[in-house]
Amino acid sequence: MEVKGEKREFSQDLEAVLVRVNKDCQSVQDIHITKNEFNIGRSLQCDFIIKNLNISRQHCIVKLTDDEEWSIINCSSVNPIYINNKSLNKDETHILKVGDIVNLNPDEDYKYVFALNLKSGPTVKRPRLEEKLLDNVINEQKLFMNEQEAKRKDLEDQLQEKQREQIAFKEELEKLRKEKEVTQELNKQIEILEQKIESGNVMEKDLHNKYRSLLDRLEEEKKIFEEKLADEKRKWEEALEASKLEKETLEVSLREQMEEWKIKQNEEWKTKLDSVVSEEKNAQDKLLNEKNHLEQKLKEMEETLNKQKELAVESISPQNIIEAPVDLMENMIVVQLPHGSHSANANINPNSLNILDTIDLTLDTPRTSFVEQANKEIFNKVENIMDEQLTCSICSELFVKAMTTNCMHTFCHHCIMMWLTKSKGYLCPVCRRQIINMTRSLVIDNFIEKMTENLPPDSRNRRMKFVNERIAVTRHTRYPSFQKPPKRK
Repeated sequence: MEVKGEKREFSQDLEAVLVRVNKDCQSVQDIHITKNEFNIGRSLQCDFIIKNLNISRQHCIVKLTDDEEWSIINCSSVNPIYINNKSLNKDETHILKVGDIVNLNPDEDYKYVFALNLKSGPTVKRPRLEEKLLDNVINEQKLFMNEQEAKRKDLEDQLQEKQREQIAFKEELEKLRKEKEVTQELNKQIEILEQKIESGNVMEKDLHNKYRSLLDRLEEEKKIFEEKLADEKRKWEEALEASKLEKETLEVSLREQMEEWKIKQNEEWKTKLDSVVSEEKNAQDKLLNEKNHLEQKLKEMEETLNKQKELAVESISPQNIIEAPVDLMENMIVVQLPHGSHSANANINPNSLNILDTIDLTLDTPRTSFVEQANKEIFNKVENIMDEQLTCSICSELFVKAMTTNCMHTFCHHCIMMWLTKSKGYLCPVCRRQIINMTRSLVIDNFIEKMTENLPPDSRNRRMKFVNERIAVTRHTRYPSFQKPPKRK
């Protein structure tokens, strides 16, 4: 009879089993519950080990309750357990009934049906190797030997007591035989004593036989027990060797996987480094091409300006100044340009002349000459090109300390640093790619500086004012140190 409150042992006749549903998967086995508290998980300390990343180290516990009912407890906070297609939360307990479907994870390979089967042989899972198990076997052996010794001593005491009674009866019989001439009552007592002695001899013989058979049976049971113990010890040693071999195999496999992972990581980093170097080289080539293109444009504009200046000087040479009739061109200077078959000495019809420009010499301020107008047009074109190609997309002004990112976009140093302090993940404000590094574009800064020297005074003054304001702001601004951001997942 079991005492309530003590740990009950599992039934000797019925065995709780989680029978797998998917019979095609050979790697999944039935789970035989061999203990009142049975641990299932990926850890080597569990009673049943499942080597799958979707199974937690301590996944669940199948436990026998005080009411002799089997229950399952979910110990995992990451991987849920499904009982009859209903999820079981962490630390939640469910009473198992025969026919319940237990799914340890969403994978169909680990789907089981709970059942109670009659024991027909040894369980599939080999026993765990623990020090307490050997202690229990030794205690069981000691208990078995103590019980045998107690039974043998009890029979030996009974035999000795019967022998003492027989000796006492024999002594009394001898006394009675010496007194043969006593009364009839003494004869009857003698007969009774003789019958008792005979029955005692029979009982003594029977006890001797029982004692001998008991000793034989105990000796046979002792041999069987020792053979069973030796067989169990051999199985434990084989299981221990198998566990050591599995551990060594697992360590070798993990070591090989780690080496493969290191090689793969080195190759990935080498590929990324090569790509970054290639991008940097492409960026430098692109900047060099832009520089050459801008220098070529500047050279072409200078040549065009010089040609226009020469044409303007030739057009106002003294040879092309002619006299005009007083009645038609009074107070005017007529300049004849070489055109077609006309020459400076030919007779000119006043009605056929084309007036290029009229200058009022009476005014204090003369009008802008043709050369200045041409220069102004050229500078306006240059200024428009600079506004289109050399302006920061953040502040919409010409670059001040131009910085080019790895995605080939250029910004002012102050603008991009202030943007990075507010942006999450170091993203480019134009293409939203991750900024890994930045390079100072001295070519662009030098080109802008040279071009602003040739711009009109108002444009040059406006540029100088903006640069001075940016320098004043930079002095009072503390920029964060730009570091290579972490790799985005």
